[in-house]
Amino acid sequence: MNKTNTLMYIDNKEVEYEKCKKFYKIINLINAYCMFLGCKNIIDINLSSFYTENILDMSSMFDGCINLTNIDLLSFDTKNVISMNAMFYDCTNLTIDLSSFDTHKVTDMICMFHGCNNSKNINLSSSFNTKNVTSMDSLFYGCSSLTNIDLSSFDTQNVTNLGGIFYGCNNLTNINLSSFDPQNVQL
Repeated sequence: MNKTNTLMYIDNKEVEYEKCKKFYKIINLINAYCMFLGCKNIIDINLSSFYTENILDMSSMFDGCINLTNIDLLSFDTKNVISMNAMFYDCTNLTIDLSSFDTHKVTDMICMFHGCNNSKNINLSSSFNTKNVTSMDSLFYGCSSLTNIDLSSFDTQNVTNLGGIFYGCNNLTNINLSSFDPQNVQL
């Protein structure tokens, strides 16, 4: 991986918004891995002009942003992203709308929403393409406030791991899994 195009960890877990904001203008970014990791004090992030077309890895991008409540992702260009592993891990207060995400190349969604325990709704519209995903292990793990989720558009024919996908979703009362095909899931 070319280090000039890579952002790694933000070492200080108490990084303030102004310090995180300096990353917005990077054009050739291909790796957003852990970009806002541990930014506990951020409440709102406006990424409407953030250039994401070349990004391949969004793993743990907002991991640990426990006070983040609002993020506008409608302009995110995710057509080249391969991994969204733990992208919103422990974003405990976030309302998530991924209706504009192009996920047709994503292969890894492990723990993507793990610990989003106050999120009552996660909008994954029919454009959320999961055809190439091989692992959804712990995808919604600990989303204890989630009450309704429609996964009828999910294509799980290539998924080999669904372990703990809904573990701790204690308030989940309506779930549509009509298109789930677990034929390749390894036990």
